[in-house]
Amino acid sequence: MPRWDRDELLRRGRVAYRLGAQNASVLERRLPAGELEQMRADRARLGDPEASDARARLKQKVATRTERSLSEAGYALITRIRGVVTAEKDAPKELRTAIGVGDKLDARNTNGVLTILASIIEREAALAAYGILPEDIEEARQIHTDLRAADLAQDDAMDARQASTEARQDAHIRLEESIVRLSARAAMAFRHDPILAARFERLRSQTGPTKDDEDAAGEEPIPVDPSADPVTP
Repeated sequence: MPRWDRDELLRRGRVAYRLGAQNASVLERRLPAGELEQMRADRARLGDPEASDARARLKQKVATRTERSLSEAGYALITRIRGVVTAEKDAPKELRTAIGVGDKLDARNTNGVLTILASIIEREAALAAYGILPEDIEEARQIHTDLRAADLAQDDAMDARQASTEARQDAHIRLEESIVRLSARAAMAFRHDPILAARFERLRSQTGPTKDDEDAAGEEPIPVDPSADPVTP
């Protein structure tokens, strides 16, 4: 049973997404990879025109770095990290399984690359024991963010007008879960900033965000700003 009706969900979702985007540098390590972009995509699927407009702007931003090139970059990084773990005979089976050691992966399989990148990001501490540095994990995180954005931006078939009833229902439940998760984890992250923590806590409260919270959230941002491939002179 949904917590909120569609209009209330979208109201909370707008504030949640915008506050999350404003504080992404702090929150990204506490949230599942791609969480904020998925929230925006679900809002668009449920008919939020502001999220849909952001999607169109995003499509222009990612034009210089295609989904394929990003997927290939992710695949190359995954291959290297798998190689490091494979070279360690004492590496735990759980870690090998989680990052797909021994499994075939096609660089053109965007969803497969996204899944393994997310698994690598979630296992930063375990991988550190084998020489995988924070900057390696940050590279995985950036590729995952950009690839997820490119994948969603090109998914024109699933806009609000064409989404099936089942897809809308799934998006509704998923967005509710994302808002609750963001609310709890952000309140933890900003526990030393009572005003900001309270804004995030109200996202899942009975009354929801206040007018002041909505004003503080500001306007809809462009979801991500993927870096273009460097130009070689």
